[in-house]
Amino acid sequence: MDTCLAACGHHFGIVGEHSVFGRGPEAIPKVKDFKKLISELQASDAEQTRFHELGPEGWFAMQDYDKLIRSESSEEVIDAFRFFSRIVESEPADAAASL
Repeated sequence: MDTCLAACGHHFGIVGEHSVFGRGPEAIPKVKDFKKLISELQASDAEQTRFHELGPEGWFAMQDYDKLIRSESSEEVIDAFRFFSRIVESEPADAAASL
């Protein structure tokens, strides 16, 4: 879990400084939302279990990061970063329903 979260904050990760989500003042609310979401994940055994059951990509998709990535990234960026493409390709509704 820690490795996955670190990848999200890496300079090309979901909230990294070079990510389309991590640039400029408009990114501050997104970063705050991300930190709040992660704090809730780290504080909840049930949410950590869900994270492990869905896998990191499925969990992020369940949090609507698949929609964010689709709306903010080009196909080239999604294809270049396998972590992004796995989130976009996840089917969080189906995975969450099976829990």
